[in-house]
Amino acid sequence: MNKNNIIITTLLVVLAFLVYSNYQKTDSDYLKSEKRSNLTFERKMECQTAGEKIYQKHITDGSELRYFNPQYKYSKNLDTCLYYGGYFGDSEGNIQKWVIDSLTNEELISYMQVDGKPFTAYCDSCRATVQDFDLEKERLFNE
Repeated sequence: MNKNNIIITTLLVVLAFLVYSNYQKTDSDYLKSEKRSNLTFERKMECQTAGEKIYQKHITDGSELRYFNPQYKYSKNLDTCLYYGGYFGDSEGNIQKWVIDSLTNEELISYMQVDGKPFTAYCDSCRATVQDFDLEKERLFNE
């Protein structure tokens, strides 16, 4: 074998090794990504179920109220499930909104209006205005 053949053979072996290594890495990255995607999907389904349970309890307990369409979300930042809901009260100007951690049933933020006026005296999670609540709710749901 002459010197050029040895160099070409060595280069082909190195090239084949690099291609194979890159393929293995890409395949491994794909599998990790697929696994993360499946876990996220499972968490989203868990959040949907947990939020739906709370929503069903709310509409059963307060059947005379007009409830908002609920929203459910898995929050990666908080690593928990969020449920947004609320209702219009039985008289004009009464409204309540909330975001609840569906897994602990802890109220994260809320807004209450009685006779058209904000009511914040009853809780630490209450927001002073509906705009404050809506901004915080959007931040939580878009993280």
